[in-house]
Amino acid sequence: MEDTRILLSLVDQRHNHQATIIASQFEPAEWPDQIPVPVAAEAITDRLCSQAYKIVIEGKKSMRETISDCFSDCQGAEPLRS
Repeated sequence: MEDTRILLSLVDQRHNHQATIIASQFEPAEWPDQIPVPVAAEAITDRLCSQAYKIVIEGKKSMRETISDCFSDCQGAEPLRS
């Protein structure tokens, strides 16, 4: 319950003020099932989804495997400079 309160407080403070990036293995519609306090779950989901851009990465590999492959492909590459 304390985790839910902290998450709601954080999301509430950032809502309409700062960008927030969420990476989840669940669809936004499934988020309320993962948060034990129904009212807080609805508030958190509403605030995060109200003006959200959704990027879905599909595939059979996990995110860890995909990211690991990406970094291993980049070994030896020159860093970007501005």
